[in-house]
Amino acid sequence: MVAFRRRKSRAQGMIEFALVVPLFLIVLFGIIEFSWAIFGYSIIQSAANEGVRRAMVLNRPASNYALTGNANGTSWALTGCNRTTILGTVACSVLVLPPNRVSVDITVPDPSNYTAGENVPAGRTTTVKVKYVYAPLIAYPLNFGTNYMMTGFATAQTQ
Repeated sequence: MVAFRRRKSRAQGMIEFALVVPLFLIVLFGIIEFSWAIFGYSIIQSAANEGVRRAMVLNRPASNYALTGNANGTSWALTGCNRTTILGTVACSVLVLPPNRVSVDITVPDPSNYTAGENVPAGRTTTVKVKYVYAPLIAYPLNFGTNYMMTGFATAQTQ
């Protein structure tokens, strides 16, 4: 009689385990996925802030904006880390993300409006947008290849 009761309780434990483990794994993987998404967003927001900070340092003289990596436009070419340019500063900040999924949109005061060596006047706005195409890690097979666009945005005015 004792052996019969032991088997019954062991079978009950196996059934409870089989019911609880999938729910536990779904919650655990959901936490991991959400954490990775928040990490990616914080990286691109920080990169946008670093890029606009570099732009504020470069505004004296205004001709610095015309140099490669500092000019207006959108770039997907985040190939190398170079802290002397806006684009290179952003590239340094997003090294942990796949570079083929990150684009940078830079809007700076037009350097052609100023003479060589002239500083950017106060109140001119510089904007850096960093866009990241987020592809879920764990839930990827479940979402049928859907990607999500995240955007980090920073803007500053010259003093």
